[in-house]
Amino acid sequence: MYRQISILLKRESLACLLFSVACAIALVCIQVYVIPLRSALTVLDGRIHALYTLAGEKKDFSELLTMLGHKKDTLSSFVRTKNINGADTLDMNGLLSFLIDQAHVSGIEFVKMLPQVSESSKPTVGYPIVLEMNVPYNALGSFVASLERNQLLLRIDRVAILEAKSQTVSARMLVTCFAGRGAP
Repeated sequence: MYRQISILLKRESLACLLFSVACAIALVCIQVYVIPLRSALTVLDGRIHALYTLAGEKKDFSELLTMLGHKKDTLSSFVRTKNINGADTLDMNGLLSFLIDQAHVSGIEFVKMLPQVSESSKPTVGYPIVLEMNVPYNALGSFVASLERNQLLLRIDRVAILEAKSQTVSARMLVTCFAGRGAP
């Protein structure tokens, strides 16, 4: 049997040698050309996936930015068009007029109106005002309720009851009025 294998190898030795050389060349080509290309393709595939993800996020971001822009425009136009006795709400005079009108509707007359130091933020300026009044309980409640309905224009920071008599109270209230920048 060993002899038969040796005779077969002598006849087929050239073919075996050529097959071995071809396999060696194929392995070297795979090692040199194919494996680096595969790793480069994997890296490029990862970059392409990242770009698709980024493009999707930017699309969502641009849609969100557009939606927020529309909401901001709607809110700005609402605040600008809401007039108080013919005065623009972004004007401090209009806000004070509105505050006094709400007090009169509730049956309140102020004892004192003391302006405080203004607080500034980007689109608006807050003007705190201390209001002192002697009023019935229910008038104070309706006045506070009317101010709370206009939270875009006014904010009640503090309410203090100084003295309570039979049906009336002496109260002090800190209210911040918001006016547009450049509209004192």
